[in-house]
Amino acid sequence: ITFTIMSKFDINDIKQKVGGDVTASFIQDVAIDCNSEQELLNRLNAFRGDGDEEIKRQQQRKVDELKETFPGLKVEIITNVLLKNNWDVDASVLPLLEIHQEESRKEIRRQNLLNAAKQRLEQIYAAFSEQEFQRKLEENDGDVETTITYFMALFEKKELERREKESSAKKQIEMDQKIATLEKRFKDLKREEIVDHLKRNNGDLLLAGNDLLKISEERKIATLSRLFKTMTPFEIQNALDAANWEFVGAVNILTANRLQRREQEKKEADEKKKSEQQIKQQPQPQPQKEYPAPVVIPAPTPAKEVAPPVVREQTPAQQQKLVASFMNRSTALIGELEKIMHDTEQHPVIEKETAQLIRDELEIKLRTDPATNMENAPVKVTEGPSVKSDTPSSNHPPPLKQNAHHTSASSLVAPTTPVTPFAPSGDQTVTINVRPSVVDVSNPVVVDWTVKTEDYTPQNDWIALYHAHEDDPQKYLYYEWTGSSDKKGTVKFSAPAQYGQYRFCYLKNKTYRTLAQSQVFTVGPQYDLSAQLVEEEGSRTINVTFNKRSGNQHPNAWVGMYKPSSPLTQFHAYEWLAKAVNNTISFPVPKVGDWIFRLFPERTFIGSYVPVAECTVSVKGTDTLKLTWDKAQTFVEYDIQTADPASDQVWIGLYFETSEAYREYRRFKRVTGSGKGKITFKTPIHQGTYNARLFAHGDTTPVKRSNSITVPDSL
Repeated sequence: ITFTIMSKFDINDIKQKVGGDVTASFIQDVAIDCNSEQELLNRLNAFRGDGDEEIKRQQQRKVDELKETFPGLKVEIITNVLLKNNWDVDASVLPLLEIHQEESRKEIRRQNLLNAAKQRLEQIYAAFSEQEFQRKLEENDGDVETTITYFMALFEKKELERREKESSAKKQIEMDQKIATLEKRFKDLKREEIVDHLKRNNGDLLLAGNDLLKISEERKIATLSRLFKTMTPFEIQNALDAANWEFVGAVNILTANRLQRREQEKKEADEKKKSEQQIKQQPQPQPQKEYPAPVVIPAPTPAKEVAPPVVREQTPAQQQKLVASFMNRSTALIGELEKIMHDTEQHPVIEKETAQLIRDELEIKLRTDPATNMENAPVKVTEGPSVKSDTPSSNHPPPLKQNAHHTSASSLVAPTTPVTPFAPSGDQTVTINVRPSVVDVSNPVVVDWTVKTEDYTPQNDWIALYHAHEDDPQKYLYYEWTGSSDKKGTVKFSAPAQYGQYRFCYLKNKTYRTLAQSQVFTVGPQYDLSAQLVEEEGSRTINVTFNKRSGNQHPNAWVGMYKPSSPLTQFHAYEWLAKAVNNTISFPVPKVGDWIFRLFPERTFIGSYVPVAECTVSVKGTDTLKLTWDKAQTFVEYDIQTADPASDQVWIGLYFETSEAYREYRRFKRVTGSGKGKITFKTPIHQGTYNARLFAHGDTTPVKRSNSITVPDSL
């Protein structure tokens, strides 16, 4: 039959026409009762379409199976691991297990650190008052890091003194050391479990360790039982023993055993099938003339041997072996715990990682708590819209089905030809044009295409949408088929929901070979935006005026005020367009320099942080400081224009004129609120010449110096 088919059809030619991973044997099976090549091609294409759907269903079943085994892992992670392992579930178990264990360890470690940091913070807050924090912060010129270091060191000193004086503290130190020892030995167990078993065993490290060893091993056995449902508990524990109870090693051993068992079962099934076929092929005996058969007394038939059933329960010998194995591990655990305990005898009051969490929390407290009088407000990012990417993942293949419509790239099948870069615009077989050139989201976009050469006939060609900056033909957003073999045509799309610039590309015959590119078109509303500086009665504002030229209604449109170096997500201030008067909104000027104003149509993920218009205005000015005094008080009048007191850490210090080090101030105060005002110091009691100095941005070099005053000795 195979010879007849091969003489009737050119299998290699058929395979090339169908494409993909269709095998020669599959083509031969389908071709048995086909009378023509076209009939064979039609059947293969039909089978292939059904095959794609069946492959997807099989892949989804594999994802669901592993999701049930690893409920804590995201579907994307499981899918990526399956892809890397050719959708082989057995091969994917080990890498997924490693990822799952690593995530679990990280989470347990994070929770343990947070609990330890919380406990220490409560003790620190109980040991020191708000006034002490504020006083020391002032002594350190507002240096938060130095203040934190001081209080943490002081707390450790007090804590160690308290522990040395109180016998209960010594017990706590021992308990902490035991907890730390068991945490290092049993990294897969939570701190709460360790503490609980230590308490149950009256602080006995070895007894608690023995209990925790049982729990840890039972969990490993339970996890492996879920992964290897056909294996007996004895087989699983044997594998763990062979791997020295290393989880990953046991998985490797059990996987190999399972594969070996499956191969043996397959071999036996093949042999049984072969034996049955041989029996069927034996010639049947010819009928002979019947004669009266002699009476024969039949001999007794021996009893058929029956194979003993597979024993799934553990035998007494197996149970005894497992008990002896656990006793050996329990004995070895004693030495491990003693070594770890010795290494942790000098256990610090606050561990390094816990200390960093405490430092972060104290820094937030010192920088934002009103009691500390720190007005260094963070950058405003509270009400801006959140960013949500609409960009598809890379390495998406071209379309394969004629009935696709706005198809998502993630549902397609691998290409049959290699990927080629976008064709140069001067070497195009086809031209395409997009209209209109500016369109708002979800509105219709029309693409006209025309074949320029007579010798090219479109077949399975398609038009795809790309970001304007994209140069990889695989990273399209969605597509449409041209749908005919005509020399020209029109395809309609809907504009993307993400504002920005895009283009269309014409691609050939189910491949990534690009024959033409359209001009770039813009998605989003069109606005004119302008800004003007206004100075009135000693105050300055910037008026921003807008004019909408085209686009949808955008009730949540807003304008953000930015420093030139700030990312789009960190604006200094913002205003809603809905609050505008005569299409104008106003912003107070925080300081001199260039300010950029950007208009955003939405506050939601649609178009978030994608501006559709912007303008820049420059503000100029200088700082002034004027120092005066009387017998009781010294006054500094200031007009600060180069820094923003709300965010730039502005402060003014009173210095001897001859002092150069910024820490040698005699008095200092932070500037809050407006950049224009007056502060008062107590007049220095020491004779000398003084001046005031302005500091900002955490810099130790003064931004501005005032005039000088001389305080006589008579005071």
